[in-house]
Amino acid sequence: MAQRIVAGCAGLTTDISPLRTAEVGGLRSADDVVIEQPGVAVPRPGFDLHASKVSSQRPRVLHWYKTQNIVASWDGSSTWAVENTSNTISGTAEPLDSLKSFVQFAEARDNLYWCAKDGVWKITNVVDTTAEQAGMHEATSGLFSIATVGAVAIPNNTVRAWRWCFTKRDANGLVVRSAPSPWQSYENTTGGTIDMNWIIALPNYVAAGDQIELYASQTVPSGDTPSDMMYLSKRYTVTSGDVTAGYATVKDARTDADLGAELYTNPTREGLLKANGRPPACGAVTRWSDCMWFGRTVGPWTSAIEIVSVTGSTSTDGLEGLQRLSLSGTATNGNPTLTGFASTTSVVVGQLVTDNGSPGSTGGTIPVGATVLGKTATTVTLSANATASGAVTARFHDVITVDGQAYYASGTTSSSSGLTYPTFGVYSGDPERTARELAFVISLTSSTVFGYAIEDPYSPTDVYGNATKGTLVVRSVALDDSQWAVTSTRDGALSYEVNASGGVLVSRDDRKNAVFYSKPGEPEHVPEINYITIGDEAEPIVAFAPLRAAMLVFKRDGVFRITGSPPDGWRVDLLEPTVRALRAECVAVMGSEAYVWAGDGMYVVDESGARNISDGAISQTLKPLAERAYVAALTTPWVATWSARGLVLIAAPTAFGTGAPSQVFCYSTHSRAWTRWTCSAYCAREAPSLGSMRIARGGSYWEIRASRNQYGSFVQADRSYTPSAWTYDASGPTVTLTPAQRGDWVPAACHWVQATIGGTIYYRRVTEAQLSGSDYVLTLETAFPVGAQSSLRALEGFEAVVEWQALTPGTPATTGLWSEVQGLFDWSTPLVAGGSVPSSARVEVGASANGTTAAETVTWTGAYEQTPTLIARVGTPRDVARSAHFYPHVSTCDLLIPWRLVGVAAVFEPVSQRTNR
Repeated sequence: MAQRIVAGCAGLTTDISPLRTAEVGGLRSADDVVIEQPGVAVPRPGFDLHASKVSSQRPRVLHWYKTQNIVASWDGSSTWAVENTSNTISGTAEPLDSLKSFVQFAEARDNLYWCAKDGVWKITNVVDTTAEQAGMHEATSGLFSIATVGAVAIPNNTVRAWRWCFTKRDANGLVVRSAPSPWQSYENTTGGTIDMNWIIALPNYVAAGDQIELYASQTVPSGDTPSDMMYLSKRYTVTSGDVTAGYATVKDARTDADLGAELYTNPTREGLLKANGRPPACGAVTRWSDCMWFGRTVGPWTSAIEIVSVTGSTSTDGLEGLQRLSLSGTATNGNPTLTGFASTTSVVVGQLVTDNGSPGSTGGTIPVGATVLGKTATTVTLSANATASGAVTARFHDVITVDGQAYYASGTTSSSSGLTYPTFGVYSGDPERTARELAFVISLTSSTVFGYAIEDPYSPTDVYGNATKGTLVVRSVALDDSQWAVTSTRDGALSYEVNASGGVLVSRDDRKNAVFYSKPGEPEHVPEINYITIGDEAEPIVAFAPLRAAMLVFKRDGVFRITGSPPDGWRVDLLEPTVRALRAECVAVMGSEAYVWAGDGMYVVDESGARNISDGAISQTLKPLAERAYVAALTTPWVATWSARGLVLIAAPTAFGTGAPSQVFCYSTHSRAWTRWTCSAYCAREAPSLGSMRIARGGSYWEIRASRNQYGSFVQADRSYTPSAWTYDASGPTVTLTPAQRGDWVPAACHWVQATIGGTIYYRRVTEAQLSGSDYVLTLETAFPVGAQSSLRALEGFEAVVEWQALTPGTPATTGLWSEVQGLFDWSTPLVAGGSVPSSARVEVGASANGTTAAETVTWTGAYEQTPTLIARVGTPRDVARSAHFYPHVSTCDLLIPWRLVGVAAVFEPVSQRTNR
């Protein structure tokens, strides 16, 4: 009776040496199959066309759970966009650090968020056409005007303080609220009761329909300082006219008894340190434990300038305080020198000079824009010639320049936007109010920076940077803005930290190892103190992996684990110091485990540690690919998990270049077997709600469905083409295609051609495709019937190959010789709605002693609908049978064939048969 050894499929080894001792069933080659159970191989799923889009070289695909839709981003001329199946949303910047990461996404409160070098962006629905920047920067300083008619709010000889916030509600009902404005107070000494009108500069993120919440303190007697306990006085809705003007006027007309809800930063609530900051620019983003997390962060450029002295508009004694000085002199037409001044002690080079008190006005003796070039004790030389002769009252305006925009000291503050010569009020002996006036004008007129002034005793220095009363804080609006400068014609009036060039120090927090986190349930509210630093500060955060009870942080110096609970109960531990993710796209999560491609192999990491799942030959295969994967110029490799099938996919470039990764390694978490897919895919992401995988490749989006009972799960056609210019006119199986005829199709053996003739669909397999110059010469399996001159389609298939090293126990002398190899195939009828399929299937089964694929094989052909189970048998030659090692080999490249390889039996010769030989 014949002896039988069944060789199962258990793992992958790329060492083809026949002398290597390997476990029975160790796979030498497993291309284009999936081994989801030990001993069972099935063809890898084909790709079902989901939506056709023209994308560039680096698309990203994700599934937005809320909308059950596909959303993708890609790199096009350094501009990133977000795209769904119906429209495109553009206007966002490229990633913060393209060498380490590309765009990463997170979902929270029904919104989709992604990170870029200019901040965090969001869309609220797939029908959005414009992306919104997440969060709001701080509310700016304002100016006041007194209202006395019918006033009831502030009695005479009392003091009240105010703050305000900007709020907006997005399409999903999420309320976003800014950090409050600086504390500002006013003492009423008018002799009667007043109300207060606050003129508030509107930041660029405020739109019509948004609201300003004005909060006021209880009034206290003159001479006392109001507390920082603020209560709602008015909720004002911004109009389109306000947005056009650049400011809104909000009136406080409530008495102490009528004030409403508390401000969220009151000392009895969250406190000022927990003010709502905007999400930072970052390289990684995720949602975990009800908080949004931001890694590898960059904040806005910031300068803190203290106005220490203001001497007003009449000083002539050389004081260093900010001033607008008036002096009487004489001008000569056509001459730049003004003469006859009693003293020019307080005049400084660079000041703006006017003779009518209004910078930018025309018609005076002194030309518009004239500045001081030099001076003597009684003369001043201008940058332009006087336009008339005679006595002149020259006014000398100190100038503070911020980010290239000059602001001029004057007796009043500009109250409208778009001024060529914006002015700010200087108030003798009052640096706090002067700073407020300058902050307001900066916020009103600049589109690149905003300002606020510190006037109160409550500002925490660790937020505002050692701020004191009279400090002007200026920050960049855009988080990816370049560094800018601050200068002043009278440096003695200011106190600031200087840089190496002697100018005002403008700095920002660039924290490669920082992780910021939002308030629980408030993804766009990120206090400036809500951060954790992790590991080496020089090593950037690459990616997050949110698990059930911990969040993993992948850095170049290892894997760290964050545990704890919100709002601030976090703990950080070093989990694995030697596992270092190649890039952000090389980390994916499945259930309570993260899968990461590191330089030395593929790891699975959970909350307790990491283990290498690619030990052996597969690790050696991935290692040279990892070197290419880290190069920024290459198309990004990626790792994706498919929980519905228990698969982990690793796409790797086969060569240096910018094309899509041309091979995918597949690891089954059920069988722990590795296989290799010969296909190209820019990126992939699971659609959890559908159980399928979404893939971007070849300018289109594709879907792999999870259920084996759905059409598409076993469709072995990666892509279909319609060669618009090709007319099939051959009488035999050989045809020639020019580039114009084949279009985008690149023919290869195992592709298929489909023709519809008289309502019947015919398939012909391409058995050979040879490039002759620029033409392809195709050999079809058989010629099409007459009438196939039109309605031609090409289908890109793949060849499924399983070959493994099966070890014979003992020696041929004791175990006998191999007689035959039997392959058992389990077939089922494919569920293809509305169409027919090829009427026959082809499988090759064979074995060799040296690992060559040109082994003894047998080809079986039959109507698979009539043969649900097949045993393909092939005898082995004696030189194969004499080897202690042999390599079973199974391959198929038929289209729409839902086969399963459930085992291969190696049958020995009986002893009597061997003796007879």
